[in-house]
Amino acid sequence: MNPVNTTAYELPSDVWLVSPTFPDHNPNILEVALDVTLPESVSAAFAYAANHFGENFYLDVVEMEILFFGTARVTMCAVEVMQQAEDHRGGLIVNISSFVGLCAFPGHAYYHAGKFAVEGFTESVISSPAAAVHFGIIEPSSVKTNFEGYSKAYIKPHPAYADPSMPSRQLEKYVSMGLKSGVGLEPKAVAKTIWNIASRGEKIPLRISLGCSVAADHAQV
Repeated sequence: MNPVNTTAYELPSDVWLVSPTFPDHNPNILEVALDVTLPESVSAAFAYAANHFGENFYLDVVEMEILFFGTARVTMCAVEVMQQAEDHRGGLIVNISSFVGLCAFPGHAYYHAGKFAVEGFTESVISSPAAAVHFGIIEPSSVKTNFEGYSKAYIKPHPAYADPSMPSRQLEKYVSMGLKSGVGLEPKAVAKTIWNIASRGEKIPLRISLGCSVAADHAQV
């Protein structure tokens, strides 16, 4: 198997330093409407960026929090941009997976499948030689997003799985208790961790697992 992230990653000096909040009207930030479920939307977004920044514009950190197909489409467009630059600067792609991309629990088969696919896809892509393109997979535990809120559709369970003693119902209860107690990483802490790892001038780990204490440790690097 080809080596993975064998050299240290140096964040280019002309990359804008990310802060907890993005100031308005920053020339290094382009807001683009993007639907990662539509290949034509992904292509249009990258074409729009090329028109705005110039054909050899440089992508550095790409974060993706949608499941497999969206991640794959955006990754491949990003790799194309990173390889076509005249100076072959490459870049860093950070794909957002989850600890559930490493282990599976009852009742979330398709979600696990998507995250497992992100893991395998990224590991496969990184094994193919590319022009200084580095990859990292972020595997956070619970993050304080709307994952268990309005972004999740709840359906009535099949009668065969509705009993409270069923593993999937037990997991629902456990997750609900955790949410009510305030368990979870702050999204800004995850973003800061990614930035710190990208900017410290070291080899990028292929997999970066983040729990609450781990994220705090990385954020201090």
